[in-house]
Amino acid sequence: MSFDPSISPSPAASSGLSPGHRKPSVLILVAISMVAPAGINIIAPSMPAFVSTFGTDYGRVQLALSLFLVAIAIAQLVLGPLSDFFGRRPVVLAGMILAAVGSIICLLAPSIEVFIAGRIIQGIGACTGIALARTIVRDLYGREKAASMIGYVTMAMTVSPMAVPLIGGALQEHVGWWGSSLFMLCFSLIVFIGAYINLFETNPYLGKKTSLSGLASNYRTLLREQRFVAFAITCGFASAVYFAFMGGAPLFASAVLGLSPTGYGAYFIFIAAGYGFGNFLSGRFAERFGIVRMIIAGTLVNLAGLLIAIGLFAAGFIHPLSLFAPMFLTSIANGLALPSTIAGAISIRPDLAGTASGMTGFTQIGFGAISATLTAEWLDIHLSIWPMASVMLATATAALICGLWVSRLEAGQPPAPARIAPSHNP
Repeated sequence: MSFDPSISPSPAASSGLSPGHRKPSVLILVAISMVAPAGINIIAPSMPAFVSTFGTDYGRVQLALSLFLVAIAIAQLVLGPLSDFFGRRPVVLAGMILAAVGSIICLLAPSIEVFIAGRIIQGIGACTGIALARTIVRDLYGREKAASMIGYVTMAMTVSPMAVPLIGGALQEHVGWWGSSLFMLCFSLIVFIGAYINLFETNPYLGKKTSLSGLASNYRTLLREQRFVAFAITCGFASAVYFAFMGGAPLFASAVLGLSPTGYGAYFIFIAAGYGFGNFLSGRFAERFGIVRMIIAGTLVNLAGLLIAIGLFAAGFIHPLSLFAPMFLTSIANGLALPSTIAGAISIRPDLAGTASGMTGFTQIGFGAISATLTAEWLDIHLSIWPMASVMLATATAALICGLWVSRLEAGQPPAPARIAPSHNP
């Protein structure tokens, strides 16, 4: 049978693995996915303390987060395609080692500049897990099922952002600023051991259609696909809402709401729990209702949550719940929308799933880094809710507009018949 790469394979045939090949467990996919979110969230409670520790300002400290995100974004442009060529397993294993090396540099950092350099290396390594876990899911399942499975994997992954800020707050109060780096070192090495034992190769196109010299051509191929671009940009704007919150919430919670690092970590459970619940709903309903409806529902709820938060602060209700309770709603919204935007983007060309995942991740984290940096810099100038609220509202509105664009493009697509995936090259 001839191969039409625009057609999504059926769940039964999508893996392309020969009968002798084993599938990695969901647990290891969750574990490798947790490293990057842990790296994002573990330092948040310590960020105000970094100002005095390193004798710098909050804008410079914010670079430890925003450049971590930039490293994740740019690295995915290379690591995704490399996984198409070399396979998913070796790229993930190398990434976990690199994350550990970056953590050691952070531990020994004598200045904020060295600490930021270590964070960049940490981010490059950590991103292999979060990028390739969803690629592995797409190797194994068709588009609608992949959205459902990504939802379930991400739901379990939310243990990381739920627990890590609490851990980070406790480490900051009882150990000091270096406790977060020690945590990341240990976590990276533990995940490496687990991946070495249980992460089996899943790339069904390994060695068949990719070459190192063809990586740039693969990107051009994807960028010519309007549907891919629409899914990826929707994913980017939806993610930017959360990262704008991350860029401003630690300082705002400390300076305006009077929360301690541990208090911030406790309230952050609202965010993680909401995102986990939204991903549960994706896992439960994406296959039934389709990814387009999940995207539209998510972007609408996202905007509604932000409007509630803005209304509460405009009315003078200056309280942690005025921020974190509406953010619970926006987190549910992202859990509804993001698995479907990702599954849609990496399903346009299944033979380039790693490349598509890398580019989608670049868009997702790149947009996030911009929104986080913009929020932090603006908040440094004007310490109030409005810088953070303005950036979040703008990105949420853009996500809804792009979601409607996805809906229009998908409405013009004929139903996709199943195809027979090529057998795995042993």
